[in-house]
Amino acid sequence: VYAASKVFNGSWFGTALAIAAICGSWTTLNACFLGLPRSFYQLGKSGLLPKSFAKLNKYGVPIVSLIAFTIIVAISLIFNKGILFLINMTSLFFMLIAILLSIGSLRVKSTMAQEYELAGYKLKGLSYYFWPIITIISTGYFLIDFLVGDIQTLIMTVIVTILGIFVYNLRKKSLKKQGIDMIENMKNVLKES
Repeated sequence: VYAASKVFNGSWFGTALAIAAICGSWTTLNACFLGLPRSFYQLGKSGLLPKSFAKLNKYGVPIVSLIAFTIIVAISLIFNKGILFLINMTSLFFMLIAILLSIGSLRVKSTMAQEYELAGYKLKGLSYYFWPIITIISTGYFLIDFLVGDIQTLIMTVIVTILGIFVYNLRKKSLKKQGIDMIENMKNVLKES
């Protein structure tokens, strides 16, 4: 795109396009720094992560979650190719999350019927199926295309996913021994939100 814009619009447009691409990358990181620590906070409330992740400071900031996420980002930058690799990994996991959320939204009527009925906003009729299926297909296409083109990111994704599944199951068993049902805790956290 940069080369084509230089041919048709001159070098100034190519430079503007490159700057826009850099800004686009930074918006992805900004969304991560704003959203993911809050996700860690919710996971702390539900019991998947330790309770310390659910603590807020006097300004309402989940400081433990923010620090943990900052450490994860710093480690990622130290051991990987740099900021572009981190942006790619983040985008990839957002695509995976979008697919999982879409699958979950297709199942919500049967798995969480009561919560669905009490929800303030619901997809109805054909849109209940249409939007999640379109999201799964389109995001799945981009995800596969992305992974085929970048084997290092694919390997890291598999490693991180396996590690995440291991931690999830370990925590679920640990809480079950304490008499805590993590799935019920997650449902309660959703009701509070």
